[in-house]
Amino acid sequence: LHQAVSWILFAAVCASSGSSSTAAHAAYANPITWADISALDLRPAFRSQYGSEGNLYEPAIPDSAIDLVLRDADSRVSSPFRVPMELKAATRFWLKIYVEYTTHHVVIFDEHHPEVVYEVLDFRQLATTARNRMVYEILRKKKVTQTMAAYHKAFSKLARNPKPKNPSREEGLILASTKLLGHKHPFKEFDKNLRSQTGQRDNIVKGLIAAETFFPKMERLFLNMRVPIELTRLTLVESSFNLSAKSRVG
Repeated sequence: LHQAVSWILFAAVCASSGSSSTAAHAAYANPITWADISALDLRPAFRSQYGSEGNLYEPAIPDSAIDLVLRDADSRVSSPFRVPMELKAATRFWLKIYVEYTTHHVVIFDEHHPEVVYEVLDFRQLATTARNRMVYEILRKKKVTQTMAAYHKAFSKLARNPKPKNPSREEGLILASTKLLGHKHPFKEFDKNLRSQTGQRDNIVKGLIAAETFFPKMERLFLNMRVPIELTRLTLVESSFNLSAKSRVG
């Protein structure tokens, strides 16, 4: 449930951060037909500022902007999908995954307490220096694997000695991050909850560019079926609105 709420909140952000904050609704004046899709050419959109390398991989989003969205100051989130206080921290984490962190970032965090972020691995430089995509993926995977192993080792040591005099780098990050949680758990439990998550900003931006043409028709169908139109934005999370995506059964 908390993930679904997070995604719906993100939909509100999408509505205000795309090429036009009213594009999807204004398009009702010129509703598309499914036949129009075959002639759809997204290349000009991807060459715009929204599809630029800077917007995709070099976002400059202050925490204050994230907090503003979480407060829903513009009342963009309808009442059934408003985020209760108990889910704010988890929602904030997923909001940053989709808005701030790109596919060149890997976030090391606690699955049960996503507000506990130990470290964010940045692979943007590697993406520019690696010989090719395959080399990048191999080196990236190796670094993530090594990092996760280092954290598991640190958790194991902390479980035996929770107050080390000379903590390792990972032990120090763990102690600092878990201290901010406000309540305690055994380090063995934190160890079990350790996860890595790749950012999705660039995928989502590309998906938004493609989705602008589809959303008006989708919203009209959902309204006719009395289904909340916010659910149309789940397509961004399901496949980043990849127009050629197929399900496991084809």
